[in-house]
Amino acid sequence: MPSSVQFHLQSLRTLLRFNCQFLDRLTEDFDEETLDLPIVPGSNSPRWIFLHLAVGLDFALLAIGRQTLLPRPWLTQYGPGSSGDVAHPAPATVKILTQIFSAAAVMDAALANLELICSVDESAVAGRLARPHSAKALQGTALVTIGDTLSHLLTTHFALHLGQLSLARRKAGMPAII
Repeated sequence: MPSSVQFHLQSLRTLLRFNCQFLDRLTEDFDEETLDLPIVPGSNSPRWIFLHLAVGLDFALLAIGRQTLLPRPWLTQYGPGSSGDVAHPAPATVKILTQIFSAAAVMDAALANLELICSVDESAVAGRLARPHSAKALQGTALVTIGDTLSHLLTTHFALHLGQLSLARRKAGMPAII
């Protein structure tokens, strides 16, 4: 039977894979023009959301001590507090999605590695996840640890933006993805 930390890591891996599968299905019908239209006036475009999701995964990697994978400018252009503008020329959708799915695969492997470490030294992994996070955008929120931040980035943050992409699909006349 897995320990509670191992179970949590396994759950994060499952939910990350689910979110990526859902993202893959959501992107099937988008064309390049639709990707650049704001969902509602004053909101971000689907392309910016894709870029922001890639940044979120990069920050999740950073939270567990892994290297970031994205071009450095993306971290500020599409990270927390960014303007919502997409640099021109805009990164191609295929490139963005490749970045997202590559980062998700690296994250999945990193979480699997943490599960293995748990089987030898659970307290080391639990201690790492229990440390305070350094994410400025999350200071003063209920998320206070690296584990909280990691869970948020891989689940609630990801799912929030999947909901926005689902709305963009419906607004563009595309069918719902169930």
